[in-house]
Amino acid sequence: MVVLGPLHEGRYPGSFPYVFLPAVAALMPLASDRLAAQLVAAILMLLFVFLEILSVGVYFLPAAGSMSYAALLRSRG
Repeated sequence: MVVLGPLHEGRYPGSFPYVFLPAVAALMPLASDRLAAQLVAAILMLLFVFLEILSVGVYFLPAAGSMSYAALLRSRG
């Protein structure tokens, strides 16, 4: 129920795929070993967090921070 809580509150069935869009973005670096895939995934996750900061975006903030940090470490060396 914790995962589906925001969907239950919204009562809009069209929001179901939208909530799981960040999970798809998190899988992008696994599909490609390039730095660009990791950077794009981190940017998409941060964008989602900032767009939805007042609703479900807060739940994805730790993942966005971790992805951004990993992309920065990889870009440096």
